[in-house]
Parts: sequence; C-alpha cells; structure tokens
Amino acid sequence: MKKEFIKYYWLVFNAVLITAFFNPILYLFLLRTYTMSIIGLYLSIFWFTSFLTEIMCGAITDRIGEKYALILSGIFRILGLIFLIQGNIGLLYLSAVCSGISESFYSGSLSSWIINRANLLKIDMNTEKLFSRASLIGLCTSLVVGSLSIYYLYPFSTQLPFYLSIFATLIFIVSAFSLNGRHQMETSDMKTFVKKTYKETINTFKQLFSVKTGFLMMCFLLLPEILDVGPSNQWQAVFSSIENNQNVLSVLWIVITVSGLFGSLISSKVLRKAKDIDAFSILITIDCILILIICLVPAIWIKVLSFGLHVMMNTITNIKADVILHANIVKSDAGRNTTVSTYYSFQSVFISFMLVINGFSSEKLGIIETWIVTLVVVFFLLIILRFYLDRQKQFYHDEI
Repeated sequence: MKKEFIKYYWLVFNAVLITAFFNPILYLFLLRTYTMSIIGLYLSIFWFTSFLTEIMCGAITDRIGEKYALILSGIFRILGLIFLIQGNIGLLYLSAVCSGISESFYSGSLSSWIINRANLLKIDMNTEKLFSRASLIGLCTSLVVGSLSIYYLYPFSTQLPFYLSIFATLIFIVSAFSLNGRHQMETSDMKTFVKKTYKETINTFKQLFSVKTGFLMMCFLLLPEILDVGPSNQWQAVFSSIENNQNVLSVLWIVITVSGLFGSLISSKVLRKAKDIDAFSILITIDCILILIICLVPAIWIKVLSFGLHVMMNTITNIKADVILHANIVKSDAGRNTTVSTYYSFQSVFISFMLVINGFSSEKLGIIETWIVTLVVVFFLLIILRFYLDRQKQFYHDEI
C-alpha cells in the first residue's frame, strides 16, 4: 500500500503543479489580447461547463474507472492549454470548455482511487491525515511554483508558464497509466448507461430550479462568492499596474496562499460564541470594508495587507457558509447529498452569470469601480436578506 500512497501524493503534486504555473498570471496573459468582457465570458463558460459536465463525467468515471478518468482529464487539460495560447477568440472559448471538462473528470477521481485501493486491500486508512498531507503538498507547490512563475517565467516569456503546464500534464498522464487496480466497470449496455446519465443530469436541473425551501438562505450564502468574483480573478490586473509589479505580484501570491491556509486553521475559533448566521454577517461586513480599503487607499503595502486579510475573511466566511448549509438548509441525512449538490450547482450557475457581468462592468466602469459597486450591492443585499430571514423565524426552524 506504500506504493499507492506514493503514487497518490505524486499525482497530487503533479495536478497542483499544472495549474500553479499559469494561475497567478492567467488574467494578465489574457488581457494582452482580449477585453475584460471577453475574459469574463471565458471564465463564465469554464464555470458553466464544469457544472454541466460534473454529473456526466462522474457517471463515465463509474463506468471506465478512475485511472482512465484522470488520463482523460489530462488530455482535455492539454487541449485547453493549447487552445488558450493561440490568440483566437473562438479557440479561447473552446479552451474554457475543454478545461471545464478536465476539471469534471479530475474532481474526486484521485481521492476515490486511493480510498477504493485501501478498501480493496482492507487497509485501515486515516483519510483525514491523508487529505491533510495532500493539502500541504498542494499549498507548498502552489506557493513556490506560483512565485517562480510570476517573478521569473512570465517576464522571460509570456507563454512559458503554459508550455511548462503542458509538459507537467504529460507527466501527469504517464503517471496515471501506472495506477493499479482497475475499477470494476458496470455491465449495463451503452444505451442504458446514456439513459441513466441523461436522467441524472435532468434530475439535477429539476432540483436546481425547483428548490423552494431554503432558497433565500442559499442566496444569502452566495454573498461572499459575489463579493470575491472581482478580487479572485482580477487581482493580477490591479496590482500589475504598480511600480516594481513583479515583486508585488510574487509577494502577493505568497500572501494569498498563506492567508488562505491561516483562514482555514482559525475558522473554528473566529466568533465561535456567536450564532453562525450572525458570525457570517459580521465577516461579510468586515470583508466589504477590507475591499473598500484596497480600492481607495493608495499605499501599496496597505493594499497588499488588506488583500491578504480579505482572502482570510473570505476563506472563513465560506467555511461558515458550509456549516450553515448543513445545519439550516439540509432537511435530513437521507437527502443531504442531493441538497448539497443542488446548492453547489446553483452556486456554479450564479458565479458563471456574475463573471459575465463583472467582465462587462470592468470594461465600462473600470475594475476598481466595479469592485466598489459590487461591495455596495452585497452590503445592501446582506441587510435586506437578514431583515427578511430574521422576520421568518418559522423559516429557520420548521421549513429548513
């Protein structure tokens, strides 16, 4: 089983390495050729494709096994990267589709493989320890490689990070071929398989658009995602305009990574005596103030510090949102997976819609101006939704 663990950690490292090369500079690279509205649409297509193909790719993985799902993920990733660097708007959108499919095939496949192997070999495995180590590997890889990409690779050649990502993906595919333990394929014929996949997809859409109980709470939990649509995707463009921007961007990448980790570590200790919904509201308010400081204060290191605090607050708020989701929206254990999947599907569709709006608004008003408008809208939505939810005490306890 030791060999399986080594393969698992190696593939985790490879998967993070692939995206770490280009993630910190992607928006800057695209801005060289495309407008912000086109980039917003590109990001939106990626999110929406991931949502549309998640169930289908999961069903295909059940049939062909995790090994071949990971290989397909790598193939679609390479296609997406090749299309991305061509400078053609049609291929850019096709790149978003391929990258979205790649994410769907990768999602959960690697973790499912290692757990299935442990169960097959009857190994008592500490999954929390396993995933914790994987998270640490991912964090360190992203931190180091992302900084190198910003400071050295991208200034040397704007396309170099993408070529290195393609090379890393080839290594990932070759490594995936070495995985042991072929998944037991379903014996149903292709017609039955297609019908089953289609039915699951349609049922998810019905769940998504027919949710009545907890709908307002779901909208409430999306507020931190709305607030972060601009900062999470456009921080490179905002900070690249500053003098000595390569130094600032590399430092900021480290700040973002460390802040996200620190936020995860302290989330359970932040406002722990307050009710979850109150803590959630307070954190969003603080986050709005932090983004306002980023937008209005000219001092660069105050901007960097505030952005790091924003990442930390956003991480904590999203963790609180997960707690509220399971405590207040999920009706029963029997329907937990369906409800949670419905929420995340709703989240994906909404974010894809917001990315388009953010792109067009950034082009017409400016990036900073769009961030300010967004935080004002989020703050007013917070007040309105809290006012309504606080009046609907019945909504909290009986319906949810």
